[in-house]
Amino acid sequence: MREKRDVPPRVMNRRAFLQRAAVAAGGLLLAACQPQTPPAAAPAPSAAGAGAGPPGWQAAWDALVAGAKQEGTLILHGPPVPETRQQVPAAFTQRFSIPVEYIGARTSELAPRLVAEKQAGLVTIDAMVTGINSFGDVLYPAGLVADLKSQLILPEVTDESLWITDPPLFVDPEQSKVMRLFNSSPPMLVANRDYVDPSTIRVAQDLLRPEFREKIVTDDPLTAGPGSVPPAYFLKLFGEEFLRRLYGEQVVSSRDPRQETDLLARGQCPLGLAIAGTDVQRLVDEGFPIELVRLADAPGYTGGGFGMLGIIEGAPHPNASRLFANWVASREGLAVFARSLSEVGTRKDIDYHEWAPDFMIPEPGLNYLASYTWEFKTKEQPAAQQRLRELLGK
Repeated sequence: MREKRDVPPRVMNRRAFLQRAAVAAGGLLLAACQPQTPPAAAPAPSAAGAGAGPPGWQAAWDALVAGAKQEGTLILHGPPVPETRQQVPAAFTQRFSIPVEYIGARTSELAPRLVAEKQAGLVTIDAMVTGINSFGDVLYPAGLVADLKSQLILPEVTDESLWITDPPLFVDPEQSKVMRLFNSSPPMLVANRDYVDPSTIRVAQDLLRPEFREKIVTDDPLTAGPGSVPPAYFLKLFGEEFLRRLYGEQVVSSRDPRQETDLLARGQCPLGLAIAGTDVQRLVDEGFPIELVRLADAPGYTGGGFGMLGIIEGAPHPNASRLFANWVASREGLAVFARSLSEVGTRKDIDYHEWAPDFMIPEPGLNYLASYTWEFKTKEQPAAQQRLRELLGK
């Protein structure tokens, strides 16, 4: 696996620039491989469409709202994405008149700090929506994740018929603390039609053809990110020799999403493996002929992105943390959150086609790998990454 480093900087009209560059090069391939629209106001979370709910839920809900308002604030950690930072706190504050302090630091840096603070008797975060790794590797083992399932009150949240529950909605070993709000199908493999015919790539073995040597760009498979899932998927399906040949001979890896999309757009690497869905959609929006490639023997996987919800044990504002958890899991809240990230949620009563690219919406009947389970993220994926390092001598 070769790392790619040097590509020209992006310009405003990138497609025109790349086309001129291609003409200047004599048309020969190089040998080496919008802002979101704020969501419309939605009705308040309620039991509409979910039956009457358990007895006393309304009184419990009213008490929770009153307690959260008395606390006066919510400290929320979430994705470092501008749309989420703006839209989710604004919608929550508009609904409940409770200000939000939004912490958008990288979870990999924040989680160890939270553990150190806990050891010093201090807890500074109320609730989190982030990826599964920090929950599984750091926060859950440290006892920082409180029980969530027992704190859900709204009938539209507790009614399991309104959710996709396979794989389970709660991903932690106790199935009660970490709730999966997203269920997207990231684009595992895409092709630039200007340089390769997607219909000629039918099965995974096609990726090992000589013409694709150093022509497949991927997000770095050895670090956290979208590129870390396929190694475990391919190892499970096709074994070590396939993994060694794919990543040792065919793939060019990068840790820079802009570089990955530039290589794909230029045709230097006409195939993209595990490129983030938002980056793929950006290329499509810019006019590049990027198409999803569905392998017959490896249809892909579903993932949760930043959609893991947890409330923190000992939260400084416990009522606000529980209120946020109920709200973001409601139809209104999840629509705001999923829209801000162009993701597909686990609720069945939301039309995700309004904002999510078609390739991110799981197709019925396909045998996807569920990549956001506790077993996969804490055991299978790290083991596959370690084996890949050994196979590549890294």
